[in-house]
Amino acid sequence: MTVFIILNYLTVDETLESVRQIKKMMNTGLQIIIIDNASPNGAGVMLERALRSDPQVRVVQNKENSGFAQGNNLGYRIAKEYNPEFIVMQNNDIEYTQVNFLDLVKQEFDRSNFDILGPDIFVPETGIHQNPKKKSSYSISEIKHLVNESEKKFNRKKLLRIRVLLKRITFLRKLVLQWEQRKRKNLWKEPLTGAILHGSCLIFSKNFISSIAEPFDPRTFFYFETEILDLRLKKRGFVSSYTPKIKVLHHQNTSTKMASKDELGKTNFQLKNMIRSGKVAETYFEK
Repeated sequence: MTVFIILNYLTVDETLESVRQIKKMMNTGLQIIIIDNASPNGAGVMLERALRSDPQVRVVQNKENSGFAQGNNLGYRIAKEYNPEFIVMQNNDIEYTQVNFLDLVKQEFDRSNFDILGPDIFVPETGIHQNPKKKSSYSISEIKHLVNESEKKFNRKKLLRIRVLLKRITFLRKLVLQWEQRKRKNLWKEPLTGAILHGSCLIFSKNFISSIAEPFDPRTFFYFETEILDLRLKKRGFVSSYTPKIKVLHHQNTSTKMASKDELGKTNFQLKNMIRSGKVAETYFEK
């Protein structure tokens, strides 16, 4: 059996479409678990009503918005009850383009015996391939620098407002995206082992599921979760793999955009949680 976990916040139509796509791709040996992260607009209740007659879908109402890490950890703990061969953990804005998606996953497992697998994740709105995020693990100095820079940006409110205004200029935004893609040096084109994977679509094998109680450090809320997961994997001797043969589309940040309609609020949210998660990551280098 394969269990799909979808973390939901505020959205309904996108999650229903995601369920439809998964079931179209495979209709046997399947379970879908939707974790609604205490959506204040009643999205979880609406999803439960819409899907209550479907035995292959289980909607779980989280008591509070516990963020990406703990929300997905809850879904993962429930998924383990089904004794799955694979767990696919995905955002609700992931689109599957390969009808043989699971066959490709099984082929990759036979080839690499992966613990966690990341597919090629392409954002059509920006032209960015999000996987892999980084070829190797973060060092303590890189993490400290990231936290320091995030704190500077967060505390300089006037400069932050200017940065947000500049991001709205289409020409400048396009240049930033092109620079980001060049910086990544087309890492997405070749298979990689030991790379940091993007959290919008992760595939856990039986190797990982049988050994690890939950994948994410519950001290984080949002951002840097897979960077910390990478540190945990390396300490345990687990293998993360990336393959460009398996492809998904990511229509990015649906829930985040709904939760924070203004760009300044979204940027503040990102920086605040990057600082929080970065400081959690620092603890992995302590005694």
